[in-house]
Formats: sequence, structure tokens, C-alpha cells
Amino acid sequence: MSRPQFYDPNSPEEQPVPLPSAPQLTLAEGIVLQPPLTRRGTGPGLIAFVPPDSTLNLSFKSGDNKPLDPEPVQKWAEEGFAVVGITGHGSVSDNLKTAVDGLLNLKELDTRDKFAVAVYDPNVLAEVVAAIPQDPRLICLVVYGYSLVTPLLYPRWFACPHLQTSPLFRTLLCANWIVLLRRSFFLKRPTSTLPRLPSRIAKPPCTSRNTSVDHAIWEEHTYFEFEVRSVAKTMGTMVAEPYVNHVPTLAGGIGRKQLSAFYRDHFVFNNPKDTWMQTISRTVGSDRVVDEFIFHATHDKQIDWLLPGVPPTGKKFAIPMLGVINIRGDRLYHEHIWWDQGTAFCHLIRSSTMASPPAKRKRTEDASITRSDIWYKDGSVVLQAQQHQFRVHFSILGQHSSFFRDLEDLPQPPDQPTLDGCPIVELHDDAEDVENLLRALYNASFLFQETLPFPAVAALIRLGRKYLFRDLMKSAMERLTVHYPSAIEAYDAPLPPGRRIIQYPGIHFDVVSLARENNILLSVLPAAYWRAVKQCDSPTNLIDGIAANVSSRSNSNKVIHWDGFGNGNMITSAPILGSALATGRPYCADTWITSSYEFFSTYASSEKICAQCQQHTIESAAAGRKRIWEDLPGFFELPPWDELTGDL
Repeated sequence: MSRPQFYDPNSPEEQPVPLPSAPQLTLAEGIVLQPPLTRRGTGPGLIAFVPPDSTLNLSFKSGDNKPLDPEPVQKWAEEGFAVVGITGHGSVSDNLKTAVDGLLNLKELDTRDKFAVAVYDPNVLAEVVAAIPQDPRLICLVVYGYSLVTPLLYPRWFACPHLQTSPLFRTLLCANWIVLLRRSFFLKRPTSTLPRLPSRIAKPPCTSRNTSVDHAIWEEHTYFEFEVRSVAKTMGTMVAEPYVNHVPTLAGGIGRKQLSAFYRDHFVFNNPKDTWMQTISRTVGSDRVVDEFIFHATHDKQIDWLLPGVPPTGKKFAIPMLGVINIRGDRLYHEHIWWDQGTAFCHLIRSSTMASPPAKRKRTEDASITRSDIWYKDGSVVLQAQQHQFRVHFSILGQHSSFFRDLEDLPQPPDQPTLDGCPIVELHDDAEDVENLLRALYNASFLFQETLPFPAVAALIRLGRKYLFRDLMKSAMERLTVHYPSAIEAYDAPLPPGRRIIQYPGIHFDVVSLARENNILLSVLPAAYWRAVKQCDSPTNLIDGIAANVSSRSNSNKVIHWDGFGNGNMITSAPILGSALATGRPYCADTWITSSYEFFSTYASSEKICAQCQQHTIESAAAGRKRIWEDLPGFFELPPWDELTGDL
């Protein structure tokens, strides 16, 4: 089968694969029925009590990030259940009866004598516990919540997964479930996972605890990735909002849009033609598959997700990998792949070095080689980047980088080029970048300078990511986020000492390129685009800046798109008062915030208007600029702020 080498949206293999869908049915006010959202399309029944405000993020305190899981009704439907979601405040007994009747009338329900109940709203927990014994078909109760609102006499076994205090009952046997004291209820072990629930409801209790997922979906997923090479079909094996993380390189995506772009631009068509995977072992659990395998390929193209920044060497390689693949229902929703990046780089560097002719004379005798100022006589390794050599210490490199630590431990081939007894390691990187990295390693004050040039910051990010100098990379990234924050409060705040970057025309375009090329710190993009537009006082200057600093046409399109707003000023033009305040003062009523007000500056009016109107002006401007800041990514065709993640 011929494997496509590029993305063709018109290919039959790239026609959209529809997700499993089934419209929600309204059973009563505050009660909806969601049929299963799986390929199979049928499943057992579950009734979920969720809070009326539908916030549902019970395991996260205020200010924390939103969890990756969808809201409960969709999640349980993706697990394969027919789900009734109840947010109403009516009688719990009546709501349960309505829910059961609705399930029984659903043709997609495949089990009609057993139902589960899940409670996400602790305010109704006591009523649910009291109502469940009235219907013997309700065989299991699962609870999520912080605490009990009303003391209960039963059940004796009780715990919530998110309790912040010690358990309430001394006879605690389970960390996840409420279990009523009657034979028709079954006890779930603390390590049990949600996908086991369908098997307990849909058929008699299993004598074996080894209820495993069907891992055929993982085989199908990899077939579409590496054999068919179809983005659409690969995404068709996943839930609505999946998550993939290639841990060593921080590559992947969160959500369907971001992950589709990753597969399209950096993965499916980015693998060599002869790519294949050798399975070593596979462990199949109740909701996930753990694969140990060896990734085989010939390095005949640059592989962004695996070896970022490494040009093709033409060498065959084999890298052991570990994959943890989570399955919801009959589709994938999390995929985490890990490998030892040091081993991967060492493999290719050794191959490249071994292929070089043995050094018959000192490399410094070559007139084209320049010895850097970073040259320690007691150094144990010579790094060569372009035509520059640096003599440094393996011990210093290994202290900060697992890549170089592993490289030192590898046995050196007999024909390894050397200089004064030191092995020569050739790096395919810019010599200036390597010099900046080494100065940061050997000069303790380098990172604590009041200001740093952007090339030094960029070098620490590029090489820090490539060679696993994580602390150096983190320090450089912190400087960038200070200049290009994701919060308007940080944008307003003065730059802290010791975190500044030397500014120059075009730096904002360079920041955009750095973030996109390395797929990190994408949260800096909106502010960087905005500052790029702000610094250009004419379309000519804007185009010159793009041509000089940004190679990606899409980046320039986004900046020009923003420039259509007139440098972001006219968008803030609005009447101060309108009909909000009837002061009877014509000047106040007719005054506008005009384009002279740059909306991401803090506004203090000097207009000759009354104090009341001036205060209203300041408050309106503050609210408006906050709203615009929240929408800023969309102006540049970027995902929302909460999706622009790419940090360590």
C-alpha cells in the first residue's frame, strides 16, 4: 500500500469521519436524556444528578485550570451509557421515576432491569440515598462531592473521592463509592475504574475482576496513523475532545482542533516511509492499554515530534518507547508516549560520528576551524558547531542535561575523532546558540543579568528543549512570559527587575517565530502579535518587519488582519455615557472615548466632564479593555487563552 507523504484535503482518505452523535431528549424541565455516544450506539442506563449551575468542576479549587474531562452527561455517554442528566430541584423520587421511564422508552437501551445512579450534587445526596431503595432496579450509587449536607444513618460504607478531610466513617472500605447494605448492591474496589461499571450493569456480576477494554481500537488508530496515513480517519478513532502528549518533546495537542493540526502538520506525514513499530509487550486494563514497543525508521527526513531541529542523517534507528493509551467506551481519549530522548539523540550522533573518517591530525590544524573563547584546558569534550569548537567538561554538561549525561556513558568507537584526547561531538546547531548556552552554564551571573539579548534567550529555549537543559529553558521562558503575558494584570504591571529582554525593531516577530517553531509558550502569541502591530506606524513598516523576521506566511496574514482595526485604537471608540446617566449636561452626553485612547494602556480621563461621568468613563474603559483582552487570541485566529498551552 502506497503511503501518502503530504496532506491532501481532497483525498478520499481525508474526508471527515463523523463522530458518534445522538440528539438529547428533554424528559422534563431540568431532565435530559442523552443516548450513548459510541460507535456501537447502545448501552446500559445511568442517571446523573448534576448541580444546577453545571459548573461541575468539583475537584478543582477556584483559580485552577479546567479539567480535561467533559461534563458528566457527555462523559458517561462516551463511556457507552444512555445517560439521564438531572439538574432540576423537584422531588428526587419523582425525578428518578421520570428518568427510569425515559430510559425504558429508549430503543438504544440494551439492559432494562439494572441502572446506576451518579451524584455530582451533594445537596441531593441524602434524598437520593433515601429514594433508591424504592426501586430494586437501581443497583449502584456513585458519588462525587465535597461533604455531606445532611447527616446520614446509612450507608455504613461511605466516602467521596474529593473529601479534603479524614473519612467520616470508621468502617470505610472503599475510596470511590457509596454502597448500600443490601445484596443487590455490589462493592467497588478503590482501584476500580469507571469502564467496569457497564459490564456490571449490562450482565450478571463477573466472577473475574479482569474486565478489560477492547484494545482493537488502538490497533485501528495506529493503522490509520502509520499505514493509511489519514488525519481524518485517525481522529475518527478518538472522542470529541482527545488529548495526546509526547512527553520528551512536549509535542501533541489538547482538543480536536489542536490535535488535528498536530497530526496534519507534524506527525502523520512527518514520519519516514519505512516507519514500523515492533511490539514488545502489551498490558490491557479496564480502561487503558500500556504498550512497550520499539519505533523503527530511517532518518531520511526531519521528524519534528521525535527529533526536533535535527536534520536528516540518513541513518536507521530503533528507539524503545512506552505508550499509555486511555480508552473511553470504544474510542481513545488520552495518549501518552514516552521515550528516552538522550538515547534517541545519542543514537544518531554516534551514527553520524562513526560515519566520519578518522581524524589523522588535530582538528585545530584545519584552517576552517575556529577555537572559541570558551576553551578549558582541563575540558573532557570538544563540542563543534558549524566551524567553531568549544572545549568544556562532560561533568558540567551532564549535571544540567540528561542527554549529555547519557552521551558520556556510551562507549566511544575506536575511530572516534578526538582532539588532545577529547572526543569531538558535532552539533548541528548555530555556533552562536551553543556559545550562549555554554556561557549560561559556566557563568553563574549570566541568567541574573538585568537584561539579556533576545538571541541568548532564544538559544536557551531552542537548545534547552533539544538537549534537555530544562532549568535553562525554564529561566528563558520566564523572561518571555514577563514581556508577553497571558493576563491583562501582568500586561499592566511594570517589568520586574532581572527579567528584561533587550528590545529592537522586529523582536515581536522573532518571538512569534520562536514560539511556533518550537511549539512552546503559545500563550505568548496574542501579546506578541499585538505588540508587533502596535510598533508599526504604517503598513510599509509592518510588511518590512514581516519580511525580515517572519518566514511563515500565515503569521503575516494574522498580523495584517489585526492591522485592519487601525492599530487597535478605533475599536475602543464608544460613547462614554449614552443613556446610562441622565445628568443633563450636553458635554458629558456627547463625549466619546476616541481613537487617541490606546486600549491596552490604563486609562485616566482628563476630559472636562463631571466627576461622576469621569468615574463611569474609567470603569467602562476598564471593563471594555478586559473584555477585548479576553477576545485577543481570536483576533489573530488563535485558540482561546485556556487552550494556548505549550509550557514545560
